[in-house]
Amino acid sequence: MFDSSAQAENRALVIISYYDRRPLNCLVDLLKSLAKYKAGQDFEVIVVVNQTQEALPKLPPMPFPLEVMARENTGMNIGAWEAGWRARPGRSVYVFMQDECLVMRDNWLTAYAERCAESGVGLVGESLNAAWGRPWAQLRVLHAGSRMPDHLIDGNPADRVEVYLECMRCWGVDPGVTATHLRSLIWATTYATLSKIGGFPIGANYGECIASEIAVSRKIEMAGLRVVQVRQAPFYFTIHREWNQDTPGGQYLNGKSTGKAASWDLPDRKRLDQEAERLLSLVASDVGGEADYVLTVSALIGKLMDRDAQISQLREALVQADTRDKVKRA
Repeated sequence: MFDSSAQAENRALVIISYYDRRPLNCLVDLLKSLAKYKAGQDFEVIVVVNQTQEALPKLPPMPFPLEVMARENTGMNIGAWEAGWRARPGRSVYVFMQDECLVMRDNWLTAYAERCAESGVGLVGESLNAAWGRPWAQLRVLHAGSRMPDHLIDGNPADRVEVYLECMRCWGVDPGVTATHLRSLIWATTYATLSKIGGFPIGANYGECIASEIAVSRKIEMAGLRVVQVRQAPFYFTIHREWNQDTPGGQYLNGKSTGKAASWDLPDRKRLDQEAERLLSLVASDVGGEADYVLTVSALIGKLMDRDAQISQLREALVQADTRDKVKRA
């Protein structure tokens, strides 16, 4: 049962988008992963169904409050997310997920909430699209002649960059200097931020939905806030089935993985993760027990600087000793 009490408003709300013509297995796997890994704080879940069929999906019982909500099939994932938070306003933290996501680490929710609470941060995700971090003039040249399905201006096919800029113009969104944005696979933000930006723009077709993904990051920056990854490494707490690595630690590619080494269950991946966690715990013990990424990096930099200073001192001592030795021999 979904808790509608006033106390529930202090809980984070996870909003999962689901298109009812997709198989249920991905959605169920995501829900199980939410239950498997410690969130670090209480939460509730709404599965927002972009509905085309009469029957709603039947989901297995979960150890957290879970609600299924149906809506018109518009706006794809971002449309479902927008409907979800509008239906449950006032939550301190919202986490938006596609049903293809999987949580892979403990304290995932605490990490998102803490990042959202940082000064100047407006939107947190797992993957920044750095490929679009170029001035719009360059993007026009790079994607000139690029025609994709449902990329239209006034009903006529158009270059994708022109479509995105036209959508933002219609929505009153300043496109900014570049098109850097957080991929709409998983987002986390606060009610205050959602209210400040007036929610998410909703696309009417595939092209407009991509424009919406970019426009949300632009709206965040228009509000004087930043879009950030939850950790420097992409897909740290939550992965997405369509974004895979061919090798552990390699680049994430959209649907292009060979699948030979992309599984998170591979022994090599587990070994690397265990070693990384061990090193993090060692560093954390030197910085007061805090495992925060920023503190961890600061501690590592400090250690490197200490070692560099020691090496410089040794080199200077060796030069002085060599000089004294030469003087004695003379």
